[in-house]
Amino acid sequence: MGIFNIKKIIELHYYSIVKNSSFPLAIFWFGLIPLFISVVGTYLHPIDQNFIQILIPVMGILIGFSINAVILLMGKSHDNSDKFLEDSTAEGKSFISSGKISELYEHTRNHTHYILILGLIILVLLCFCYLVSRSRIVPHFIKTGYFYDWSLSIFLYSLLSHYILSVFLIPSHIYAIVEAEEKYNNNRN
Repeated sequence: MGIFNIKKIIELHYYSIVKNSSFPLAIFWFGLIPLFISVVGTYLHPIDQNFIQILIPVMGILIGFSINAVILLMGKSHDNSDKFLEDSTAEGKSFISSGKISELYEHTRNHTHYILILGLIILVLLCFCYLVSRSRIVPHFIKTGYFYDWSLSIFLYSLLSHYILSVFLIPSHIYAIVEAEEKYNNNRN
């Protein structure tokens, strides 16, 4: 995968989400929930300059978490390409349907790349919005207009909630990797 192949990263992210759950469930969690949160968040508190000032360092920290996860996962899938698992839960359905440990690493890497790119996009948008709000060149009615505030708030809340939901996938994947490695090591002995 190329360094700037963002479309492929997005496709792999959603492919692995649909593969691990279902298409309607993916639409619900990554489409409808962020839309609901954005409308409610905008109604309760439209995003303003102070909120953007708070979000910029928070996004920087979350992006650092994503970079750390990418570094931890580098090269792991090739080390585990020959390891296969049986079902990893008592109900008989594994977290990743194929049971291949290398696929656990690959899916986790896809999610991590996706949230890294999405986090960078959000961070750039937040910095741009902050600069526009502080600018003396942009007319005042554009910076504080009703349409501008609400549309910007809905868009940013939607991206942020989608990002947070995507970040929540990483600990669950890491847990599944640790569980799969332990199960593989126990079965080998």
